Amino acid sequence: MLKKHVAVFGILLIPMLAAAQTGQDAVITGTVTDASTGEVLAGANVFLEALNLGAATDAEGTYQVNIPARQVRGQDVEIVARFIGYRTAEATIVISPGQITQDFSLATDVLGLDEILVTGRGQLTSKEKIGVSFSSVFSDQIMNSGESNIVAALAAKAPNVEITKSSGEPGAATYLRIRGANTITGGTQPLMVVDGTPI
Repeated sequence: MLKKHVAVFGILLIPMLAAAQTGQDAVITGTVTDASTGEVLAGANVFLEALNLGAATDAEGTYQVNIPARQVRGQDVEIVARFIGYRTAEATIVISPGQITQDFSLATDVLGLDEILVTGRGQLTSKEKIGVSFSSVFSDQIMNSGESNIVAALAAKAPNVEITKSSGEPGAATYLRIRGANTITGGTQPLMVVDGTPI
């Protein structure tokens, strides 16, 4: 009789163990390094597009991506590492409960430097994936403008960018508008971010 109870208890315990295993988070960690020198790359972007999760490497070149249990299903997912001036590296990993290690070694790609952009979401992507036009204004153009206000110095430097001064007084406010006033509820001033800080 005791054997029957033990057998029944064991059968009931199997689904509980399976549920416990699938209900566990997954943590992806690794290091991103330079393929030629072996030096760590701080600030590299590691992203899992299928899960919309990612992280940046710290000063030691290490990253950590935490995946909640509800997204852990033992599926194959592509993980991508990007860094400005380097070629993109990709790998396929199995998302299972517990810790997963994935290191990247990136090769330099100086010729492709201008093809990488930082989007408003703080992610790196290639120009052809943006789907919109963009313009670049270089520092020497700003310095040669003779303007003390950096916003005023952008005048006539990029298409569809309107620069308007409120008056001719020194220190008067300068307004910047891109592609006209195409907003219903928001303001017409664009968001400007300098070194990661909105101004």
